[in-house]
Amino acid sequence: MIDHIYLPVSDLERSSEFYKKLLEPLGIDMAYKFDRILGFAINGEPGFWLKNGTVAKDLYVAFPAKSADAVRTSYKAAMDAGATSKKEPSLRPEWRADYFAANVCDPDGYNIEIAYKPWLYKSVSNVDLVRNIDIAYQAGPDSPLWESFLSTHSEDVKVLWPGRPQPTVGLHKHDVDCREFLAAFDNRLATNPYKILFGEGNYTCSVVDWTVTMKGPTPGADGKMVPPTGKTARLELCFVTTWKDGKILEERIFYDAGELMRQLGLLEQQEKRAS
Repeated sequence: MIDHIYLPVSDLERSSEFYKKLLEPLGIDMAYKFDRILGFAINGEPGFWLKNGTVAKDLYVAFPAKSADAVRTSYKAAMDAGATSKKEPSLRPEWRADYFAANVCDPDGYNIEIAYKPWLYKSVSNVDLVRNIDIAYQAGPDSPLWESFLSTHSEDVKVLWPGRPQPTVGLHKHDVDCREFLAAFDNRLATNPYKILFGEGNYTCSVVDWTVTMKGPTPGADGKMVPPTGKTARLELCFVTTWKDGKILEERIFYDAGELMRQLGLLEQQEKRAS
């Protein structure tokens, strides 16, 4: 829509160093250097220029990224270069469920967005979808990201849990299960970085360090409500996921259920009830 733009800055040298660091992870380099003008380009084609001038008011510039990881890398580079964070890398479901972006202020206070719009690319990485889902899940049901979490599951999704002989089936059931779990447990997944994260074809596998604290009552194996213990468990958690067209068809969840119960004090409660 726009062929190129000139951004007036108060200190050309300072801004050139800042934008070189921010734009490098996006495949944009400073290809043109003139006396008082600097041009940034992709494959030699310039589109973004810096020049000394009067700083504008309420100016907003967005740069495209080809992955969520590129957004995160560019955001970190900008912060390391002295940017002020406006909004950390996250999904933006108010615009679209799979819109992923970050915002920083440059040295002159311009609002700069780094945006990943996966629908613009022919192939969307299932690994990127895993990252986005985990971010949305940990935000919880009260967050606007929850709809984004649900939107990446098929209507007839199957979820296999440890200790359950049959998978749960259907998006509504999975929604209810997740809400009930998050109401009873404080849940933290260490996803930065993942211990293991890879994808091949229609499958992904992720392994994370999992910290979970029992904060509310939950149904026991006998159907009776078990009061919260307030204890914390630390385990590894593994997800093996089957995808089709950007949606989850089947999710297999693995963790040591016995060790989870032991660390949370649930085995002790179970023994007391049995006696």
